[in-house]
Amino acid sequence: MAISKLLTFFLFLCLMAAPLMNSPVEFMFPSSYAVLFFLVFLIFVYSVSRLMIAREKLSRWLIIILFLILYISIFGFLSSLFSDLPVISFQRYGTMAFLMVSILIYSSCNNQLGGGFEQLCDWITIFSIPLFVVTIFVYFFGVGLDSRSFTFLSVTIDQPVINGVRAAGFWGNPNTFASFIFYTSPFVTYATLIRRSNITLFVIFSMVMLIGNGISLSRTGLASYFIFLISFLFIYFSPKAKLFSVFFGVLFVCFVIFSKGAVTGLNLDLSRLSEMSLSGRELAWVALLTSFYDNYILGVGFGVSQEVILAPNNIDFPAHNIYLMLLSEVGFFGFFALMLLLATPIGVSFIGLRRSPLGSDFYKLYALFLSFFVSVLVQQFFETHLFRYNYAMVLWLYLFGCAVGGLKILNKSNGIRVI
Repeated sequence: MAISKLLTFFLFLCLMAAPLMNSPVEFMFPSSYAVLFFLVFLIFVYSVSRLMIAREKLSRWLIIILFLILYISIFGFLSSLFSDLPVISFQRYGTMAFLMVSILIYSSCNNQLGGGFEQLCDWITIFSIPLFVVTIFVYFFGVGLDSRSFTFLSVTIDQPVINGVRAAGFWGNPNTFASFIFYTSPFVTYATLIRRSNITLFVIFSMVMLIGNGISLSRTGLASYFIFLISFLFIYFSPKAKLFSVFFGVLFVCFVIFSKGAVTGLNLDLSRLSEMSLSGRELAWVALLTSFYDNYILGVGFGVSQEVILAPNNIDFPAHNIYLMLLSEVGFFGFFALMLLLATPIGVSFIGLRRSPLGSDFYKLYALFLSFFVSVLVQQFFETHLFRYNYAMVLWLYLFGCAVGGLKILNKSNGIRVI
């Protein structure tokens, strides 16, 4: 158990450090993902060794998921074999498959809900909330336009502000900032509201994250966080929580109305949040769809749509739609298998929610899981975080594994045959 908590701690360090950037093109810790891969290897060795020593059987849900990954791998490797960049595509899918198997086995079979998950939630909350607060403070009270600078005593903090209005904080990019808020929000919610039942702290931290999303001017980030928060509070058993849903709903409406104008005293223009434009994303989507029509069976190769499709069309930004990206990369059959994998944690969470006594800790936990996994599907209509080697994919896999492992514990406690 001590080794498991130590691995979880180092996993936390890597995941929190990886997206931090000094500027849109300069990472604060450029070796984070290399260290993360080595750590994932250790996690895999530890998990498999523990399973062999303890002779612990895998749950049927995990076996089904691993077979699904094996099925996906057939199309992933076939698409790589016939790709214009076979070596790169093969390496990227191999890395992704190894990451999925390692994190899922680790978080589902090592009793993470017995302590590791709670500690990770606390660590992420302690790390992320102060960074959000500092980012907000520097944005409003810092000096400068494209870069805000704030000096306290002998410490100077410089943060990029894209186009003079979009806060990027410690993440170098406004969309990355908003996505980081979204992917850490279930951990913060669990640490404050579920584990400690501290409604005051939960409301304060939720307001901080809402303001952070607001100053990033990321429509996707704000919408996905709002969907997660409202859906979670609505499922949450307490009537008070439903009042919180109404409260945050009214708050969001007021926020949108407020965004119609600009706060001239702070030079804060939030009108972008009400724009309906796709900011050029439609160019990438058309290119991806056109490529899919030409390669609808195997695609152009897993992980290489940027090099094979977008770059030749003079598109220098990501696909911003995981569904079109995967369709173009692995073809229809591979896409269908990947969609099954994306839907699986929703099904697991729904089963956990139905089997949990109303108001119990497991009920609250699976309400959190279900809300998060559903909101991720919505977010990925405009982002491409999943099935890429990044912090967001690891956090998604970790929560996925915890949902599977928690179902096994829940079934045992209810006297139900473990699946």
